[in-house]
Amino acid sequence: MKKNIVIIIIIILVLTLISIFIFDILGKASYRKEKNDFFIKIKVGLITGFGGLGDKSFNDMQYNGLVLAKKLYGIDFEYFAPKNFEDIMKYTQILIDNGSNLIIIGEGFTGQKVLDQFAPKYPQIKFVVLDNLCKNLYHNSASILFKQNEASFLAGVLAAEMTKKDRVGFIGGAPIPVIEDFFIGFNQGINYIKSDCKVEKDFISNYVKDFEKVWDAPKISYEIAKAMIREKGVDIIFAVASASNIGIFNACKDYSIFSIGVDTDQDYINPGIILTSVLKNLDQAIVFIVDKVIKNNFESKSYYLGLKENGVGLSPMIFTKDIVGDDIIKKINLLQKKIIDGQILVKSVFGK
Repeated sequence: MKKNIVIIIIIILVLTLISIFIFDILGKASYRKEKNDFFIKIKVGLITGFGGLGDKSFNDMQYNGLVLAKKLYGIDFEYFAPKNFEDIMKYTQILIDNGSNLIIIGEGFTGQKVLDQFAPKYPQIKFVVLDNLCKNLYHNSASILFKQNEASFLAGVLAAEMTKKDRVGFIGGAPIPVIEDFFIGFNQGINYIKSDCKVEKDFISNYVKDFEKVWDAPKISYEIAKAMIREKGVDIIFAVASASNIGIFNACKDYSIFSIGVDTDQDYINPGIILTSVLKNLDQAIVFIVDKVIKNNFESKSYYLGLKENGVGLSPMIFTKDIVGDDIIKKINLLQKKIIDGQILVKSVFGK
């Protein structure tokens, strides 16, 4: 009798454990299904910056962010590459009509006009402007800015340490606030190391009439860089002009001087010539804002991503570590920590 009772108890325990295991599996499966169903409902629309994909810089980083967000959250996405401002307005309407819940304006310089046109009319859609401060934000809009001045400071320190002529160059696409912010940080970093180092500054927009074409004019940027090298005597050029950077890099290679890239890690384009790249992690910014929308944490505000938030930084200098040397790299790492800790305040056109 006792033996039968023991057997019955064992059977009951086994059945209980099996039922717990089954309910746990079903519960997790149900959660995953609900979670994935929720993610599938999120569709993200992106309008890249002028010049489109293939720039090995600003726009490619944005697209990579969409791909990463799809991998992480299972979103659907659609994107367009505009050639002019009219395209941006047209594509925004198409993204709305095609069911985007979140629309990201990659050409941030035009962002305020887009918000004014569409945000009040479509309150159920979230609109986000990348890389530009929008002073008039609606309840369903936000902007993401990067503290490119902080990473540019570090690039300035590197340039000051590496220049032999105490004369370096800066070539931007156009004198818009975000490009000026790169320059302010770069100049401050140079002066932190060498106050007597001369910085030559020029913009592609001084030679190209159409703003949209400034960012993809490698032949013209080559000539600008060549003139700066030959006439101004610079031995390092910081290139901040999207796809036009390619012309600057090639000029630096032809005249055997160093350059500095921007937005994404461009060091591989001319290994040993590009000292480092000032990274602007637009891919992470897109994942950041998608996460906010997914988790219902979206706020109508300007988000600032700097060194502390991994929004900006320097490339790992894979091809130039030996050229730069451990001492300079250690100095840059120390100064980066001081910026993060608030011991060094880098100036900004955005007041941050």
